[in-house]
Amino acid sequence: MEYVEGETLAQRLRQGPLPVREAVRAAIELLGVLSAMHGRGMIHRDLKPANIMMTAAGVRLIDFGLAVRETVARSEETVTVDLTSDSQLLCGTPGYIAPEQVRGDRATPLSDLFAMGAILFEMIAAAPAFPGTSLAERLAAVLHVSPPSLPAMPETPELDGLIRRALAKTPSARFASAAEFADELRLALEPRSPETSESAASSPVRRLVVLPFRALREDPETGFLTRSLPEAITCELAAFPGLHVRSSMVGSRYAGEAPDLRAIAAEAAVDIAVTGTLLRVKDQIRVSTQVLRVPAGTVLATSSFQGAVDDLFELQDQAVRRIVAGLGTVDEAGMHRDVPRDGRGYELYLRANLAAQDRVRMGEAAELYRQCLALDPHYAPAWARLGRCHRVAAKYLQQPPEGIETAKAALERAVSLNPELDLAQNLYAQLEADLGRPEEGMRRLLKIGEKNRQSSEVFAGLTLVCRFCGLLDESTQAHRMARRLDPTAGTSVTHTYFHKREYLWCLETCGDGIGYADALALDGLGQTAEAIQRTEDRLASVHSSPLGVVLLSSMLAALKGDGALATATAEAMTVLDGAVRGGYYLADALAEDPWFERARDLGAFRQLREFARGARERARNTFVACGGESLLG
Repeated sequence: MEYVEGETLAQRLRQGPLPVREAVRAAIELLGVLSAMHGRGMIHRDLKPANIMMTAAGVRLIDFGLAVRETVARSEETVTVDLTSDSQLLCGTPGYIAPEQVRGDRATPLSDLFAMGAILFEMIAAAPAFPGTSLAERLAAVLHVSPPSLPAMPETPELDGLIRRALAKTPSARFASAAEFADELRLALEPRSPETSESAASSPVRRLVVLPFRALREDPETGFLTRSLPEAITCELAAFPGLHVRSSMVGSRYAGEAPDLRAIAAEAAVDIAVTGTLLRVKDQIRVSTQVLRVPAGTVLATSSFQGAVDDLFELQDQAVRRIVAGLGTVDEAGMHRDVPRDGRGYELYLRANLAAQDRVRMGEAAELYRQCLALDPHYAPAWARLGRCHRVAAKYLQQPPEGIETAKAALERAVSLNPELDLAQNLYAQLEADLGRPEEGMRRLLKIGEKNRQSSEVFAGLTLVCRFCGLLDESTQAHRMARRLDPTAGTSVTHTYFHKREYLWCLETCGDGIGYADALALDGLGQTAEAIQRTEDRLASVHSSPLGVVLLSSMLAALKGDGALATATAEAMTVLDGAVRGGYYLADALAEDPWFERARDLGAFRQLREFARGARERARNTFVACGGESLLG
């Protein structure tokens, strides 16, 4: 064996914690090793301080005794645990082994990232992320407990969030790759000017989520406020510099009298949670809020106030100002918002927002937005959200077919009323992609992103429009930026990964939509039988839209064929030609996707591929000219 002079990280940690920057640099080096391993289909499965050497030349990863090819890991059905030993599992070490391995699921590259998160925590805190006096205690901690916050230092607020993301109990909530984790750590190490450092020290970035409020007494007329008021507060807080605010969809997961603060801190990657209660007394509503540090539960501020039932905006405004005051270091001058002119109209707007969270209730939401706008026709957010209702109904529910033009008119009205409204600009950019103008949508979002680099919505939108432009690497990087700002941000990156033929990541990121992406990814991995079974099960059980049923049925027929394009008919080429020339410039897919294998000798297909290449290059030039490289790094 090669002789390596130095000491293990475990030996070094007996002397105390590493300086933060030294710990992060060591983690970046180790993630580089993991990136190389994972790129060759290898998983280490036993990352821990005892297997890391600290040398004069840098860190060295040793002991590959449990390393395995990813294809082998996928075939493992059980995990054997040696309960006679206090320190060793067959497939890892307690305190560093990922939750999915403890549960008996297969190891993946994301399991190694969990271990790296635990190691980086220990390097900075000089204490295990998941302590315990026995094997059982350490395994239970991995499954159910989040580590405490890192010691308070200038560098640790952002690192704390990155480590918590790596230590997410659910693999898909972690970083997508070792390279992404390393990139985020490099950003955290970026040198700052004295002015920036001083500002950062005096105004640390806060990661915050507003939880659903609790009604102290049931009231049918105001019960909708338990969710709609926190959503409105969330939207307004997002305008403050120095606050990274998670979406109201994240907060809605933690409804109840006693939310699990540890789970909130770990899963939403926040350090502040806002809770509240509502109590109606005649024509008044009393609102009480608490600003809590999580996961500790320390109360930073409390407030109580009341207002008229018919003046909900004043209630929201009071809540926001008191929450900001409780945080102490946020400048109210950074606040900007659209102010509704009619109290009843604002109530309709909040009711519509609640209904619009459910696609089945899109028609109801649209009607409430129209009623709001009848009372206040200059309220831009209502126009923007009405436009979204029409787009979703037309695109996914196919009702009514003229909905896209109606959506366009509503979004244009919102943008004209308030060009600075990110919500309207984001929704309009995505509609432009639908209408065959993805470059215009990309240009729009890059302009917004230059003004507001803290908007996860902007980067989520760029994930979609960059894919339409054929810029697949840019699309995945936009997804990473969105997830850096908000680990729970929803993007359409699943489709980008599919077009890049990165089928494992496609499986990791697919959500609960119509449900075809995972089946296509399984087919791409050679697991066609499982893809067919999954699609058949979904068709038999899911209550999908007519469009979803047609899509799943036609895909099932294709999967039961020979896995490639059986016949390249004139009709199929017409549809494909319309999609590509209509603004979906997937040059890489046309060149390499196996589903197109039998069409590649057709002259019409070759011409279409050349068109897509040219359109993609024009889009890339637009991306560069609009500062996309700077924005996405």
